[in-house]
Amino acid sequence: AATYCNLGVALKELGQLDEAVDRYRKALAIRPDLAEAHNNLGNVFRDLGRLDEAVGSYRKALAIESDSAEALSNLGNALQEQGKLDESVTSYQRALKIKPDDAKAFNNIRLSLLPICHDIITNQRDASSIEQIIDSLPTPPEPDILRLQFKSLTGGNTQEAWKSVIGN
Repeated sequence: AATYCNLGVALKELGQLDEAVDRYRKALAIRPDLAEAHNNLGNVFRDLGRLDEAVGSYRKALAIESDSAEALSNLGNALQEQGKLDESVTSYQRALKIKPDDAKAFNNIRLSLLPICHDIITNQRDASSIEQIIDSLPTPPEPDILRLQFKSLTGGNTQEAWKSVIGN
């Protein structure tokens, strides 16, 4: 199973995505509980634009290894591409609880917050939902930086937010 999984990684890197899918499926036929193979298969499905299958693969990986920050971030990416922003943010938040210094997860939350800010500006969403998301994040100064960006996008008090960034 590990050999097929490694072959899948190599084939993905070579751009041979359909062959990579085949190798991951062979790995999972041998060892269905190999979380890494489910996660990697999800990555290939995402590259192929098969987002529903990608989400399914990431969820299988997480059913096996619930504390995988990588699988949670990958799930968040696929959900974000599907337009399921609240679910993607939740997935990134879970990843950050496991790995608080994950810069990619913070960046991914930032990318999810941009369309959410648009919903706030167009009165389709309450601003408190973003404040709650930001308040739940660990490890300053990243939450403060997100709050500053949020305030600047929505016309809030950027001076106060900037002071928090500088303070941390």
